[in-house]
Parts: sequence; structure tokens; C-alpha cells
Amino acid sequence: MNCVGKINNMPIRSNKSQLEMLELPVTPARKKRIKRAANLRGTSVSEFVLSCVDEATARVLGESPVWRLDQEQSQQFVDLLLNPPRPNERMKRAAKTYLRWEKKQDARPKLGH
Repeated sequence: MNCVGKINNMPIRSNKSQLEMLELPVTPARKKRIKRAANLRGTSVSEFVLSCVDEATARVLGESPVWRLDQEQSQQFVDLLLNPPRPNERMKRAAKTYLRWEKKQDARPKLGH
């Protein structure tokens, strides 16, 4: 078994037969910066890139909401998606308010343009 990375400082071990390759196009300048950063951390380029990707992945997944539903709640959710109720007056007003707000946002000058 080989150590192929770490999550929460715990080594991830895998047989070489379980590994997959990931190839990325990179400019020479970017590759040089990556090599320099890897050297500063005392790791290989591959280990450095995997470490950074693992950190970013954990951050993104940690920011994503996760819903935990029991079977009845899951069925209710699916039923509402497939058969949504007709919009009531409050929902219609909310939709109009949102559309007015969205138009104002589109009309605002964009930063950097």
C-alpha cells in the first residue's frame, strides 16, 4: 500500500491498482510557481497539488448544505417537486418583487467593466 495523500492529517492509503491519473494542462509559469511552492512545503509537486485539492474539496463540501430526510420526508419532497401546489397570492407577490429586484440588479453598473 502507498500513501496517496492526507485528509485531516490522516494518511490515505491505496493500492497502486486503485489509483487513477489526473492530467492538467498548465502554463510553464504556473508550473514553476507550483514547483516552488511544493519545494517550500518540502513535498513533491504531485503531493502538493493533491494536498491543495483535498483542502479545497473539504472546504467546498463543508460549505454545501446537506439535507438528511427520513423516508416519509423524502417522499413528501419528491411529491412536491413533481406536483407543486398552485402559487397563492403571497407567492405571486414575492415573485413580482423578486423580478423587480433582479431588473434593478441588471441595470446597475458592473464592477470592472
